[in-house]
Amino acid sequence: MKTWQVSVLLGVILVAVGVFVAKGMLADPLTSQIEATPGSVVPQAKFEAALKERRPTLVLFHSLTCVPCKLMEERVNQVRPDYQDRVAFVDVNVYDPQNQSFIRSARVRAIPTTLLVDAQGKGQTILGAISEDELRQWLEQLIAGFKSE
Repeated sequence: MKTWQVSVLLGVILVAVGVFVAKGMLADPLTSQIEATPGSVVPQAKFEAALKERRPTLVLFHSLTCVPCKLMEERVNQVRPDYQDRVAFVDVNVYDPQNQSFIRSARVRAIPTTLLVDAQGKGQTILGAISEDELRQWLEQLIAGFKSE
């Protein structure tokens, strides 16, 4: 996937999230009042910093309540220790108000959505939960760099 294709993909994801937000599908009354913790790094800023550093990056868009999201978060946490020195991990709770512009810009349509961007800016998107072995295979491809099509 070429760099411009990643940009187009992120744009498409943003539009879909905008539709969800407009229809109130991402509104969660229990978490709608969450504020950013003072001094915490907003996921979008962490993602942009990783891109600027040309660091392979995994972004997990999820909620704290959906079962596939919990499975995917668990699997990411299982592999993180083995890859944290080589891959930036960005966790995005779709119900946290501070993340809404990032979700729109990434055009997330469903959760869990995992966005993988290699050091050259090429990206891949994974929809739904995958096994730990599949995740490790994706991370190895991410580190090696995705091949242009």
